Amino acid sequence: MSGGVAPEDPAPEDPAPEDPVLALARSRRWLAEAQRLAAMGSWEWDVRTGAVTFSDELFAVYRLDPAVVTPTFELCMQMVHPDDRSRAEQAILSALGAGGVFDFDHRVVCGDGALIWVRARGSVTRDEAGDAVLLVGTAQDISERVAIEARLQESERRLLEAQRVARLGRWDWDVVTDTVTWSDEMYRIFGVPPDALVPTVEGYLARVHPEDRAELVRLLADVRAGREEYGLEHRVLRADGTTGWVACRAAVERDAHGAEVRVHGTATDVTERKAAELAAARAAAEQAAQAEQLRRLAFTDPLTGLANRALFADRLAHALEARSPAGVSVLLIDLDDFKDVNDVLGHQAGDRLLVEVAERLTRCVRPEDTVARLGGDEFAVVLAEADHGEQVARRISAALDAPVRFGDRQLVPSGSIGLARSAGGEHVPAEALLQQADIAMYAAKQAGKGRHAVFDPTMSTAVLARADVENGLRQALEDDGFVVHLQPLVDVRTRAATRVEALVRWPRPGGLALPAEFLPVAERSGLVRALGQRVLRTACLRLSGWLAADRRRSVSVNVSPVQLREPDFATTVLGVLAGTGVRPGQLLLEVTETVFLEAGPRVVGQLDELRAAGIRVAIDDFGTGYSSLGRLQALPVDGIKIDRSFVQQIGDGADDQPILTAMVTLAHCLGLEVTAEGVETGVQAARLVELGVDHLQGHHLARPVPPEDLAGAVAAAGAVLQAAGDRSAGRGREPVVLLAAPDDARSRALRGVLLRDGLPVVVPGAAAPEADAVLLVTGRGRDAVDRMAELGAVPGTAVLVLCDDADRATRARLLTAGADDVLVDPDCCPPGLADRLRAVVRTAAAEAHRRD
Repeated sequence: MSGGVAPEDPAPEDPAPEDPVLALARSRRWLAEAQRLAAMGSWEWDVRTGAVTFSDELFAVYRLDPAVVTPTFELCMQMVHPDDRSRAEQAILSALGAGGVFDFDHRVVCGDGALIWVRARGSVTRDEAGDAVLLVGTAQDISERVAIEARLQESERRLLEAQRVARLGRWDWDVVTDTVTWSDEMYRIFGVPPDALVPTVEGYLARVHPEDRAELVRLLADVRAGREEYGLEHRVLRADGTTGWVACRAAVERDAHGAEVRVHGTATDVTERKAAELAAARAAAEQAAQAEQLRRLAFTDPLTGLANRALFADRLAHALEARSPAGVSVLLIDLDDFKDVNDVLGHQAGDRLLVEVAERLTRCVRPEDTVARLGGDEFAVVLAEADHGEQVARRISAALDAPVRFGDRQLVPSGSIGLARSAGGEHVPAEALLQQADIAMYAAKQAGKGRHAVFDPTMSTAVLARADVENGLRQALEDDGFVVHLQPLVDVRTRAATRVEALVRWPRPGGLALPAEFLPVAERSGLVRALGQRVLRTACLRLSGWLAADRRRSVSVNVSPVQLREPDFATTVLGVLAGTGVRPGQLLLEVTETVFLEAGPRVVGQLDELRAAGIRVAIDDFGTGYSSLGRLQALPVDGIKIDRSFVQQIGDGADDQPILTAMVTLAHCLGLEVTAEGVETGVQAARLVELGVDHLQGHHLARPVPPEDLAGAVAAAGAVLQAAGDRSAGRGREPVVLLAAPDDARSRALRGVLLRDGLPVVVPGAAAPEADAVLLVTGRGRDAVDRMAELGAVPGTAVLVLCDDADRATRARLLTAGADDVLVDPDCCPPGLADRLRAVVRTAAAEAHRRD
């Protein structure tokens, strides 16, 4: 033989074995996910060492913190309900003995005190000698199943009880005489007393439910025609208007010739049994519905029925994986000012609005597209084809722009829409696409809300800048990196700086950042809550000594609308005051006018609680927001701070500033304190003093300074206004009026009216020119007599007493005590008061001249 044997084909190589570490990790992930979905945890007990290990899901089932609790066998047994503990111990001991496995249900008292039912299963691993070395088991939360079984058992018990207590009524119809007799139970079944009804066949049939009557008549006719008996359950109409159920049976009795003599039968009240059967059917239906609901809840939003975040992420991932030539579009919709809806109309109205929006969004897309609610007032849409994304965005905006009625109120919702697209065949991670849509949505909101924006890479720059500010704010709050500067406000009556405003500053590499540079970001991120509390606490701590030295001193602090929406804001403020020793009457909170735009009961309640404690509230930047002069009377405030834009209109000319004058006059008539900010020149200060403004604030008087420089700033501010007052006093020839009145709303209104009419006004103890007249204001005339003695007679000074009531004798006493005139008028500001004071001064001067 020649030649060799042909070589055989080489055997195929075995595939490379999988890395056991990776395989183990994957198996563990699968196991953990399976346990989470089944609400089932696993455990191991090393019998020899006593060590017990819990899976993460078992910690969750038992509601224990793995960072705090170390599992032990004793802990496991302690958590078993006392009534089930011996049974559990016996099952485990049997398994450790000869049984090898256990499977039983028992109750567990969880770490948070809640009681749940679990299904416990386990098996024992033994060594070669047959000794138990390891006990492995699972615990599954079956509380819901147990509850359903309990309801079914209750339904069955009711059914049996209904059958046991069923009542049987008898009736008899003598066909020959056509008379009908009923037992007492028959009357009870129909709900009528025996003496109120004469039973007849027609009367019985009339009380049968109309939908069952024809069937009963047919069966009765069959019996009379030869059928031995019949049985039927039908409804009856009771006298009280309710409907009952009866099980009716009847038979015919005949004579020897086959002629019918009587028809008799029974009617059993089965209403309770029917109710139990219906309850059992409902329970079964509920159980089936609950199972379906559990399946739906895993992927749908329970309020709107839309896809939830989990299903949205899955649909988006599948759409991106499909690599459609048209690409994929994601629209992110955020409802504008939705929080105001909850605050003003309540959460029920907010939920109704979310449901309505969900229905409108669904109508704007195709069935193959996905609409989801991601949470709160944020919705998202996945479009399988990207080329019509803007068209859908415009359609959504138009759909939202239709009113929704809430009782007698009407609301037109709007949403800011961000659109991001992936080009056909382009691989874009789902998270990146969603982030781009979020950036575009924020750009739409910044552009004025109620519109859409398509993502552009340049948008990321602005987002990064905002993120930098937000991160810096968080770090500054953590590091206590904010400082509080103080700006004095001068009391026009006393010419002294008795109030300061706390102003937050943020030291940054480029210098001190002013609030306008970071407060919008703080409010959007919610950091303004912590920042506002920090400013309040710092101001009260640094000023506690200064405030304690004089009760007339006070500090004003700005409050954001975001803070006022917090349910514990009032409690927090009062707690800061208690902790720093500052009196409530020495704190003034400044809120913007926007707070009162459709202010909800929570905001008004917070302000009412603070004012009841003695804290004062003022409207900041008044005149630039939504509050009209007419609304001032209804607002829960004690004063207004006129915006600097009105102050800046005061120049060297003769402009009367009618709006500014009206603000001051009306506010004083309403008993409100008036502060003007942004005073930059002496001309502005002088004009505001003439108008009767109570406090002045601005760089002309003092700039914001660190707390350690406050004393100098306060002295300088008072000196500036004092010098201005001295110069104006030297120029004017109008009489100076000393206003002797309680520091209340009426005195502020009187002061404003007198200043408006050209009379300089000072108060007792004020560093001001000597008074030409005293205006003594009291409620009762008799109180003015004592006040006259306290003030003492000042030669050459006229005295006018203004009181609500005074009889002839009291007036005489006042004139004898030194009063030049007595005006009885309960009005806040009597007309012609300034002219009357001028007349009193002239009369007093003439009298003094005559005596000389």
